[in-house]
Amino acid sequence: MQQQTITRKPAIRLGMRPHIYNIESATRPGVFHTTDAYKMTCTCEAGRNGRRCWHVATAVLYDQWRKEQRAKNARPAAIRPTGMAALQDAFA
Repeated sequence: MQQQTITRKPAIRLGMRPHIYNIESATRPGVFHTTDAYKMTCTCEAGRNGRRCWHVATAVLYDQWRKEQRAKNARPAAIRPTGMAALQDAFA
């Protein structure tokens, strides 16, 4: 008998510090594991035994994405000319 796999997006919740995330278990919906993207640790069974887990990989990728989004939002908008300068640019 072939095993059926269900692919779904895990829920990610922000923790108490910027690099701490609570990531939902893939096999037990509703159960969350605390993951540290800076120290690369996780409270899941694999993480407690010193093995790598997908929760850490997910936390690192999500942390990088959040940093990129914050940097993008922090960039100043391009200054556009107004008034007569805008008219001159429009007809130049």
